[in-house]
This record gives sequence, C-alpha cells and structure tokens, in this order.
Amino acid sequence: MALAAGGGGALVARHQVLDAPATVRLTAALQSPLRADGSAPLHARWQVIYEGAELRVYRNALGAVVRCPGSAECAVTAGGGAMSLMLDVPGEYRAVTFSRPASARGATMQEDLATARARGDRVEISASVVVY
Repeated sequence: MALAAGGGGALVARHQVLDAPATVRLTAALQSPLRADGSAPLHARWQVIYEGAELRVYRNALGAVVRCPGSAECAVTAGGGAMSLMLDVPGEYRAVTFSRPASARGATMQEDLATARARGDRVEISASVVVY
C-alpha cells in the first residue's frame, strides 16, 4: 500500500514538473540615443531578446503591435527569439514575454496579463519606452 502511494505521488510530482510553464527572460535596449528627458525619438530602433513561448509589444498598453512568433520583425529560436522594431508611432511601448502562448486574439496588456497570471503562467515586462 505504501509503495502504491509513493508511486502515485511520484507520478503527480512528475506531471506537475512537465506541466510547469517555461522560463521567461527579457532584455530590451534602444539602438538609438535617448533624449535628455529619457524619451526616444521617432524612428528609434528597439531590440528585444526573449526566452519564453511568446513575446508581445504593446503601445499605450492598449493592444499588441507586435507578436512573436508571428510578426515579420521577429526571429524565433527554440526557446524564444529576438525582435527589432522601428518605433514609428508616438506612445509608450512595453514588451511582455509569456511562458506559454497567450490567447489567440490578444487584448489590452492588462487583460492579457490577468489571463496569463490566472493560468499560472510566468511573465516578464520590460521597462517602458516613451516615443515622440
């Protein structure tokens, strides 16, 4: 009986490890100099390297303007990828990487984060970049 219980516990533990969300990491850097006020000029290039299942870049926290994989700006690797984005529209940009793919349609940044956290996913959010 004890052996069966131990074996069952090992299966549950193994199942939890296999279902655990992947690691997430995010590095973001502007390829253009910042202004004195810390903002970026229009047409600055933003390089983001990520580990995780999906990367989304939001403008003004409203909707994703880039999704990796899926966008031409993205280069995907086995555990993540990289994105180089020309910031052509004024606004506040943030990159978010998710440990599992987020919902297919995408929503606001807050809605996507709430959905991911409710599922127990890991997320990492970049510092914001203000562009004008």
